[in-house]
Amino acid sequence: MPGNSEPTQQQREITYRIVFEESSEPKFIVDREGKIVDANKAFAELFGKKPEDCVGLNSYSLLPPELVVERKNQVDEAFLSGKRLVFEDERNGRWFRNSLYPVQDSSGNYDRLYVFAQDITDIKISEKNTRKQSAFSREAMEAMPGPFVVLDPRGSIITCNSLFRKIITRNDEDDLAGINSFDLLHP
Repeated sequence: MPGNSEPTQQQREITYRIVFEESSEPKFIVDREGKIVDANKAFAELFGKKPEDCVGLNSYSLLPPELVVERKNQVDEAFLSGKRLVFEDERNGRWFRNSLYPVQDSSGNYDRLYVFAQDITDIKISEKNTRKQSAFSREAMEAMPGPFVVLDPRGSIITCNSLFRKIITRNDEDDLAGINSFDLLHP
């Protein structure tokens, strides 16, 4: 029909294939038993294989033995709930955020999972560095021989050491973050 902007089934399939196959993120589809039905190049390369060599393999055979039971439980949970399941794990020094999407057959039964893994190693490294820096900053602030406070441009407290809290509130545990320092000093 001319002017119809609705994509045909064939156009949707072509789009799906392009998105699936050309993605830099590992993606694959498994059945209920864990047999790989489809895999993209990024997934296959993780295991030194070609995509066509992955089809038919048991996905659990590609995992370290200590991870198999946990992964089977997660797959079962996704099939039972019919809802997306997201979890993170680490393999060979790389961190992945895994997403399992249950896929329905023509009868409405969940018979496959669309699985993709996002490499979040850089995010994990950044989070670790941020935690280290934050811990260092807290320790340095607490090591100050006197009261120490960091204010935002409006005078609100961002953070302070326990000596400052003890002087202001007579309690070194109170959280003063967000309080305007002028309200504390000038009633």
